[in-house]
Amino acid sequence: MPKKQIESNLVTALKFISLAQRDSNNNPFKEYCQLSNGFVTSCDGILTASHKIEEDLEARPHTAKFIAALNNCGKNLSITQLENTLVVRSGRYSAKVPCHDAETAKFEPDQPQVAISDVLKTAFSAIQHLANDAGTSVHESSILIKSGSMIATNGSTALEYWHGLDLPTIAVPKSFTMSIRKIKKPLISAGFSNSTATFWFEDESWVKTQLFVDAWPDVAAAFNMPNLPILELPKSFYKALGAVEEFAEDGREKGFVRISEQGISSHKDVDDGAFFELPGLGALTVGIRQLKHIENSCKTLAFGEDRIYFFGDNVRGVLMGIKD
Repeated sequence: MPKKQIESNLVTALKFISLAQRDSNNNPFKEYCQLSNGFVTSCDGILTASHKIEEDLEARPHTAKFIAALNNCGKNLSITQLENTLVVRSGRYSAKVPCHDAETAKFEPDQPQVAISDVLKTAFSAIQHLANDAGTSVHESSILIKSGSMIATNGSTALEYWHGLDLPTIAVPKSFTMSIRKIKKPLISAGFSNSTATFWFEDESWVKTQLFVDAWPDVAAAFNMPNLPILELPKSFYKALGAVEEFAEDGREKGFVRISEQGISSHKDVDDGAFFELPGLGALTVGIRQLKHIENSCKTLAFGEDRIYFFGDNVRGVLMGIKD
C-alpha cells in the first residue's frame, strides 16, 4: 500500500478516536491515546473509541499533538519510538510527540449482537437536541433507546422517533449520540452489557459508551392523544413566531407566546406587543424555545387542554403549555 495512504489512514484513525476525548481538566487519560496491537484507542471515562491502524507501534501519545505533527508531514515520513516520545520526521520538519508513561486500562468492546443501520444517526439528529448532559434527572440528560423507537425530553417537550430496529432498552448520554452522528461511515452492529453499549462500523472501528443505570420514568402515556382534530401546520407559522418573539414579555429566550384561533401574539391582549394574524389554530400559551425545538419535527398538530401533540416524518411529540 502506498506510503501516503498509510499516513492518511493514521490521521483518520486518530481523528476518529479523538471523538472520545473531551476537555480533560489535565486528566492525561483524556488527552493521550493508546497505540497497541494494530489499533488506536481513547477513553474519556464515558466514551471509548477504537480504530484499526497499520503502524506497528506500542505507545500512548498525546492525541492532539500527534495529529498536528502528522498534518505537517509530506509524502515521506518516519516515526521513531523513544522512551515516552514519538519522533515524527518528514523532510525539514520534525516533532517530538510526548507519550504518557502510565499503564492504561484494557479497552474491550461489547461484541456485536444485533444488526443496526444509519437510521439511528437520523433518529439521533431528530431528537438529541432536547437532551442535556448537565440535566438534573436521567430522562433529561439521556436518550432512551428501545425496540422500535427512541425518546428524548427536556421536561417540557418530548420527542419519539421510530427507527424500526429491535434493540434493548438503554439510556445513553447525549455525548455518545453526538459522536455517532459525526462519524461518516455506516453503522452495522451493536453489542451490549449491563452497563455499556458498543456501536460498530463497517471497517471494524467502534464507539462504546457507559449507560445510565437509573431507569427512565414511564413517559409513554404523555404521547397518548385523545380524540382531537389534527391540523396542518400553517406554512407561515414560524414566520409568525419570529415576527412576535422579540416582543415577548420575558424575551425570546425565556418568554412565551399566546396561540389563539386568531393568530400568535406576544401578550394576552392582542392590542399590546405584537400580533401576527394566523387563523385556524387552537388556543394555548407556549414557550418560544419549546416551539423552536419542534420546528423540524412538526407537520401536523393537535391542541389539547394543556399541551400540543404534533407529528412529523417518523416522529411524534408533545409540548406542554404554560398556565397563563
